[in-house]
Amino acid sequence: MKPDPEVKRYILRKKWVNRDDSVQYNIKTCPFCGSGDWKFYINKKTGQFRCFHGSCDEVGNSYTLKKKLGDLDHVDRIVQQRDEKVDPDKQTYYTKRLFIWFTLS
Repeated sequence: MKPDPEVKRYILRKKWVNRDDSVQYNIKTCPFCGSGDWKFYINKKTGQFRCFHGSCDEVGNSYTLKKKLGDLDHVDRIVQQRDEKVDPDKQTYYTKRLFIWFTLS
C-alpha cells in the first residue's frame, strides 16, 4: 500500500514541523496537548494518529483528526443544509459518505 498523499498535504496545510520515515510522519508539536517533544505520529498509509505524551494519549484516524481540529466544520454545515432539503427516507449511508468525499476533494 502506498502512502496517502492527502496525509502529507494536510500536514503541509497545517504547517506542522515534521520528520518522516518509511512508515510515519513524526510531528514536533502535538496539536492537542501542545507537547513539543516529537511524540505525535501519523501513519503515512492509513492516516491513523497517536500522541505518545503521557498526559495526552490522543488517538484516531485522519477523519477524526480533522474533525477534532475543526477542519470539517464547513462540511458538517453543508451536509446539514443538504439534509434539510432531502427526503430522509431516500438517504443512505453511502450517499452521505459520497457527498462528503466530493465536498472534501
